[in-house]
Amino acid sequence: MFYEKELKDFNRQGIRYIIVGGIAFNLLGGFRATADLDILIDLTEDNLSKLVRLLLKHKYKLMQPVNPLDILDKKKKMGLIKLKNMKTLSFLKDNSLNAVDIIFDSPVDFAKAIKSVIKLKVDRMILPVVGIQELMNMKKAAWRPIDQADFAELKVLKKLRK
Repeated sequence: MFYEKELKDFNRQGIRYIIVGGIAFNLLGGFRATADLDILIDLTEDNLSKLVRLLLKHKYKLMQPVNPLDILDKKKKMGLIKLKNMKTLSFLKDNSLNAVDIIFDSPVDFAKAIKSVIKLKVDRMILPVVGIQELMNMKKAAWRPIDQADFAELKVLKKLRK
């Protein structure tokens, strides 16, 4: 699985995260090509700091010229959203296509998403994946063509799970 080492370390380090986006879509039963790992995290200084250190250890580099801890300060976070149109902190791994996006401006925040988490066993890992309805809410807010296709498929998956 893509990101196996990173996800194992997230779990080992006790990082509070939830998989969202295309990988969540695939883990919930959808099928589409995706390369990046989108995550929501509990936005505390300790959790974010641990995650950033871990990504740096795995040879990821922050793509935006900002201090990642700025998203913890409401005023600075709003400045990033409004002035720079940022919604994620994007980390790209050296010499690969692997990217981890920490989503900090989402219609579904961590506190709400954690209530819908589905814990999926993949290989020997337990992965926290956002619930179908919350992922649908995120897809509806983004509403790019790929999100529209994902949304339609998620509606079918939701009915099948009932």
